[in-house]
Amino acid sequence: MDQFRLNANQAISNETVEARPGNTLCLVRDYNTLDHVKKALEITHTGKTDLVVMTVHVMRGPDTGYQDIAEDRLFSRYEQYLFSKVVALAEKAGKTVHLLVVPSSDIFQAIALTAARLASRDIIAGRSSVMSPEGQAKLLGEAWERLPNKPHQRVRFRVIGPGGEIQDFYLGAHAPDLSDEEIEFIHKLWLDVSHEPGLENIRHKQIVIAALVRFADDLHENERGQALEFLRVLKKGESMNPAAATRRQRRRQARIRKTTRRT
Repeated sequence: MDQFRLNANQAISNETVEARPGNTLCLVRDYNTLDHVKKALEITHTGKTDLVVMTVHVMRGPDTGYQDIAEDRLFSRYEQYLFSKVVALAEKAGKTVHLLVVPSSDIFQAIALTAARLASRDIIAGRSSVMSPEGQAKLLGEAWERLPNKPHQRVRFRVIGPGGEIQDFYLGAHAPDLSDEEIEFIHKLWLDVSHEPGLENIRHKQIVIAALVRFADDLHENERGQALEFLRVLKKGESMNPAAATRRQRRRQARIRKTTRRT
């Protein structure tokens, strides 16, 4: 265990893990599925960005923190073998990794809390065999939102598939990933109103803010049901039933057909 420089009695921090803020947190669990670690080593310049490889030691009962947990209980033979595989990959790549075992009864909460305490910029995981990348991102995002003191910096969650393909998600508040069609739609709205008196110098972001304020009003007024149904249409990329749609919904349908791709 000494070769991994792990200390069961220390709290998680940049100092105890010896990782600088802005690091990358790479998650491991199964020593048979470490292709994402190879990819993480490939895409991370460890001279500039520290790479922390973390596994969650799942605990049952009340003893879910570091205090009073025997070292041989926390760092089992499984963790030792898992990390020996990780170290071998790092040595082969000629790079340095920082190893960390976190005991917890909630895997996603442990990941979110560790990333927050280490001020990680990226979190990397392999693709789960039991859920989609979107499902992984949803559970981690929910855990992130439950943190009592969420960091303000944007954190990227990267899911790496068996072929090395990467899907990116973002935790907490972040700029939306707009398509070219959606940006063009905002621009067309700007063109439509920018010639009106008093709106000659209006900015694109003010068009977006106006739409968001109107949508927020809909959610808190009598049109909440219609607003939620419109969101479902956006999510599915499908048309609503014209017979059940109001005139306003029909106008929204026409706009969505022009600005979203059908699935």
